[in-house]
Amino acid sequence: MSGNSGPLWQLWRFFAKKLHGLGASAFRMAVEVTDLVVPGQCPGCGAPGDLCSGCRKELRAVPVRFSPRAPVRARAWACGAYAGAHRGIIIAAKERGSHRARELMGMVVLAALRRLVAQGEVMPPSITPIVLVPAPTRRASARQRGGDPITLACAFAARQEPGVVVVPVVRTESSTKDSSELGAQQRRANLSGRIVPIVGVGSKKLSEVRQLCSDATVVLVDDVATTGATAAETELVLASLGVRVDLVVVVARA
Repeated sequence: MSGNSGPLWQLWRFFAKKLHGLGASAFRMAVEVTDLVVPGQCPGCGAPGDLCSGCRKELRAVPVRFSPRAPVRARAWACGAYAGAHRGIIIAAKERGSHRARELMGMVVLAALRRLVAQGEVMPPSITPIVLVPAPTRRASARQRGGDPITLACAFAARQEPGVVVVPVVRTESSTKDSSELGAQQRRANLSGRIVPIVGVGSKKLSEVRQLCSDATVVLVDDVATTGATAAETELVLASLGVRVDLVVVVARA
């Protein structure tokens, strides 16, 4: 069986849809049960077994700096192109709720950060802490996926590296449209005013977030960068909260 077209995957999709209404915990339970009954597949390409050697090699690609089309002040780095293994783990994490794929996304982000530390682009977290800020998502999307994949990926990365922490700060309002078919200007307009803080303005929590970020390297993490509109708008919202973004890291660039 390859990809997600087999009969067992079809059965899984049927029950997963039924469990969506019961919340994220039920969705995660469905994923765990599926992992027991569906033969293991490479999250990158769907080949039998765990991560195959070809996808493993692809995911070890050196991060590349890029210039988003939208105005982003922070330096932006992509771990790979939105193709092959990078595209595969993103789809598996988002559309199939794959726990393994989310771990791999976290590993890819962490490997990129370690590489950037080695290159002198980022201070070692043992000297200056690194704060990972997951890119915003809609609450409904997170619930349907059994949790936000990029937040869970960041959490996995943080568990592997002392001095790295995850601080969710923003979310996307429910009125935001799906941006997959929108152009650069349309994406920016779609997000304008719809990325909002999770923490209350003037709250003690916000003061704690500001303090933490003021003494750290703040990295905005997202799965895919197409035009950079999400990064640009998030950067503005965080700046309004007193949080400066030092770096943008995406799992893949489309």
